[in-house]
Amino acid sequence: MKIAIPSYKRPNILLKKTVSTLKRNGIDLSKVYVFVSDYTELLNYKKAFIDAELIIKIEIGELGITKQRNFIKNFFKEVGEHIVCIDDDIDALEIVDENKKFNELTDLNILFNNNYELMKKENVNLWGIYPARNGMYMNNYKNEYNLGFYFIVGGCYGYIVEEDMKPYLLDERIKHKEDYEQTILHYLKKGGTLRLNKITMKTKTFQEGGLGKKKDRIKMNSEATELLLEKYPTLLRRRERKDGFSEVSLIKQKK
Repeated sequence: MKIAIPSYKRPNILLKKTVSTLKRNGIDLSKVYVFVSDYTELLNYKKAFIDAELIIKIEIGELGITKQRNFIKNFFKEVGEHIVCIDDDIDALEIVDENKKFNELTDLNILFNNNYELMKKENVNLWGIYPARNGMYMNNYKNEYNLGFYFIVGGCYGYIVEEDMKPYLLDERIKHKEDYEQTILHYLKKGGTLRLNKITMKTKTFQEGGLGKKKDRIKMNSEATELLLEKYPTLLRRRERKDGFSEVSLIKQKK
């Protein structure tokens, strides 16, 4: 297993949040690869890691989350290896109980390895967590996981390296909401995705760095929505939010 973290201009947030989350919950940091956009960023992250007395691999990838996700898909070459991708601002991975209370998972190795085995068992190649930290919705599901055409959020997911990863490469014109296309590509290739119903992430959106501020993301959301609806008119529908964001949602598919 390898852990891939795309990050942009926020080494301290990465250390405070995702790296701390991984470390305290059993992940060996020698498995972690951080992907940055250029050499200057590499130096900034390297200094932050040295100051924190941590040894973490840093790779120069691409600028922009969609290009970076494609770079990561092409970077790991060992067929059959499990790659877990996680954002740089994750405070915790949590499980919801029957009382709609969230508890932090204490051993992420167990979670990730179980998901790897589930993917192989169910013959799919993308697992993910519940996209919203909402105990009421999550407790509506009786099963621990669902298989089918289920949205896999980009904040934390895993896949298995195949000999040919081209079917999973994203359209780099889509600079935001790339996780919708990733879900679709895995559905088209493997017939479904695997989504955990009781596991989610604790994080804070619209922080500096990453994908940028809210006003910039509204524009990117709108552009991405139009491109996605044009490409996948039978798989996606438009959904408008009160806060100005253009959204899409998956159209349920007949089995």
